Amino acid sequence: MKIAVFLIGGDLSGGNYRELRTLSLFPKEKFELMIPEDRFLSLKEEIEKVVNNNVKNDLFNLLEKAVRLKPLGINPNITSIIKYSHYVAKIATHYGAEALYFPYGNLYYHLGLSYTKIEKFGLLQLTPVVGSLVNEDGTGYKLLKNNMKLLFNANDFEVLKGYLKLHLFKYSVRNTNLLSVSNSIIYELNKLGIKVKAKPVMPGVGVDECHFDLQKEFDIAYFSRVIPLKGIYDFIEALKIITKKLPQAKVAIIGFSSKEMGEVVRTKAKEITENVSFFFNSKRDETMKALAKTKLLLYPSKHDSFSLSLLESLSCGTPAVAYNIPAIRFNFNTDAVEKVPPLNINELAKRALDILNTDVWAEMGKKGCEFSKNFSWKKAAESETRLLSI
Repeated sequence: MKIAVFLIGGDLSGGNYRELRTLSLFPKEKFELMIPEDRFLSLKEEIEKVVNNNVKNDLFNLLEKAVRLKPLGINPNITSIIKYSHYVAKIATHYGAEALYFPYGNLYYHLGLSYTKIEKFGLLQLTPVVGSLVNEDGTGYKLLKNNMKLLFNANDFEVLKGYLKLHLFKYSVRNTNLLSVSNSIIYELNKLGIKVKAKPVMPGVGVDECHFDLQKEFDIAYFSRVIPLKGIYDFIEALKIITKKLPQAKVAIIGFSSKEMGEVVRTKAKEITENVSFFFNSKRDETMKALAKTKLLLYPSKHDSFSLSLLESLSCGTPAVAYNIPAIRFNFNTDAVEKVPPLNINELAKRALDILNTDVWAEMGKKGCEFSKNFSWKKAAESETRLLSI
């Protein structure tokens, strides 16, 4: 079966990077990649800036063969998205595709596609509306309310909108063959009262081998997108506690960041300690080197399904203390990841201090390296193509 893959593109988010890596290993004659013209150009620019040459060539070859769709725009409204979805299905049929694969969980694209006749596949890379559950008490509306208030400081009207969006999502994917990068998403949706049939891609992500074996230069690091939902402010608060006990601790802050957010984080971190280095929007080689030089990762993410950042850290022999959200609990069953209650910054800092003061990070790091060997992009791509029947 030939399948058309509709990639929104635009930036090199974890979801886009994951899909590009697996697509580059799909059987070339079995799929047609389609990307909006404007999003194609910006995605290519980000790949040029960040990705290492050996991987960059594979991704560029993939993109050069893609069908360039008409521009989508930066922030299309709901009506535009639904119309664009119809257009995508039409183009897919024109290129001889028997099915259309949309590797995201975006409600409005799925809603638009639900009214097209082509066979549809979708990939859940995050739990719709909430992203992740940081509180698992209760079910349905109560659970949604707890999480939206904790994550977004949402008011009752915003919670109601979120509840309606969840049920609209369930309606929109009623005729879609759903895949998921993690069983945690299926679990979270069930807890929220949204029962969907989704088959997990196993493994949901891959990781490249970390070739660096370097002396440890940093005691702790942050590594993820530099945004609140990924826990950057939780990290900074934990850093205050840690540096009171270990004033000479050396720190690395690594990740993709906007200029504005980077300046905010730089200022806040420098107010706490001068022993901090920043690796914003670095090449992946530089990123992996920084990880390999770090004793311990603090990973207070509140927005995950299967963390590529955490897996990359483990591949470099750097263990972690992480919030015990379902995405971490379901996918990182290893002693290399110490799990603490979500949003408990004091416990995050305490566990980090215990690990650093007792030097158990070295043994944890070895276990992390071994754990990461279970994951490869080849295995992820093979599982994905098998579920797509191509």
